[in-house]
Amino acid sequence: MKTTYLFRIFVLLVIFSTLLSSCAMPGAAPQATETPTPTETIEPTATMTLTPMPTASPTLTPTATITPNLTATQQYTDFSDTLQDLYDAGYVSTKDGYYRSLSEHTMELSKINWFHWDFLENTSMITNFVVRSDVAWESASAAADNSGCGFAFHVEGDEYYIFYVSLKGIVRLNGWTGSWTRFGGSSYGSAQQNGKVNLTLIVEGTTYRVLINDKLIKTYEGFASKILSGNIGYTVLSGTNKSFGTRCTFTNSTLWLLPIKTSS
Repeated sequence: MKTTYLFRIFVLLVIFSTLLSSCAMPGAAPQATETPTPTETIEPTATMTLTPMPTASPTLTPTATITPNLTATQQYTDFSDTLQDLYDAGYVSTKDGYYRSLSEHTMELSKINWFHWDFLENTSMITNFVVRSDVAWESASAAADNSGCGFAFHVEGDEYYIFYVSLKGIVRLNGWTGSWTRFGGSSYGSAQQNGKVNLTLIVEGTTYRVLINDKLIKTYEGFASKILSGNIGYTVLSGTNKSFGTRCTFTNSTLWLLPIKTSS
């Protein structure tokens, strides 16, 4: 009986111990470990590759050199050949002188029976010369009229000569010394409302020669003792009041200043 009793007590102790081990206190249970939120991984931005600028080589400052103007050189060569032809033909008495290349020039006038000139630079008190130019003209008139393009020369005070190529196909020379003196005209071709010629005017002493397209058209004898020197200028004469009137363009222009003859 006693053994059975003790065995029962032992069994009860085992059961009680088991119950105690399975019933822990609420605060005694371990807290769950918090899983950390993964941080965002920042991908590195692309590294900019800096390309070095090429090292500039030192620039050498060149010494001043004279660059030939090939156009002007060719113009001079062409004019020298022309001057030789003029000399051989007896149109000029000498090949000596000073050469100048002239800038292109355009002028227009819309005032019927009026004319206007623009002086060439540095041409005051010029006596003998050869001037040569490709002269083109336009007229606002429906037909060729009294308009013209040419040169004024020996302009001194209120006295001057005015020479022009008329659109009517005629060359003319007039002089003003307080009144008009008309030295006459000569035909060079047909009338043209719009046209172009190569014009050469030779002034030596009181003899004035006109060549159109290298052909002698007219030889004038000017005043014996009046207006023997002065300025030179491009000139335009208007034969119409319409629109722009008359327009003259001078290109490939050259000027040869001839020496003044001295009496022996």
